[in-house]
Amino acid sequence: MTTGAVIAGYTVVDGTGVHRSQTVIGYIAWLFLCQGPVLPLLALARRGRPLFAQLKPVCGIGLAGGAISLLAYGLVIWAQADGDLATSPPCVRPASSSRR
Repeated sequence: MTTGAVIAGYTVVDGTGVHRSQTVIGYIAWLFLCQGPVLPLLALARRGRPLFAQLKPVCGIGLAGGAISLLAYGLVIWAQADGDLATSPPCVRPASSSRR
């Protein structure tokens, strides 16, 4: 139940955010720029300089995974921007504006 509530929460936040930013690419770029450095900085703080040697053999795979993640997230956000979620949640949308 908690997982569903969290997913619903970030889905509404993403839908609202992309609608207000008026550009899918801009919204995604700001999210990745603001959230992206956090995990690497935490890993660097925890492991220190040896982290770079540990990452060297798997750096390409990590970058490929990040690019695929960016693409997948971008497609989801793009779909939300084009749908009803981007305009308003169903609970506040007038019945006449439903697309059925």
